[in-house]
Amino acid sequence: MKKYNIHEAKTNLSKIISMVQEGETVHLAKAGKIVAEVKLVKEQKKRPFPFGKYRDQISITEDWDSKEVNQQIADSTMQEDIEDPNSPEEVDGKIHPKYK
Repeated sequence: MKKYNIHEAKTNLSKIISMVQEGETVHLAKAGKIVAEVKLVKEQKKRPFPFGKYRDQISITEDWDSKEVNQQIADSTMQEDIEDPNSPEEVDGKIHPKYK
């Protein structure tokens, strides 16, 4: 295991990366105290997404993008008590300074 101070590590970064790629672990020190460890990252295998995994759980009707369906979705998700985020906010009966 090799140890470099921060200045040496900056100067020898390419060398350190080559050492790590060869399987060596390198310690970085500041004022003689090890503050970091540089080691090879194991390549993570990308798991393939199984095509059609949710085929039986999702259904899309032919009118999925019609005005009527969009309105039904909007009506079912809208809440009457939602406040307008652009309206002035009152605190103790006074309008908040950011809205003046």
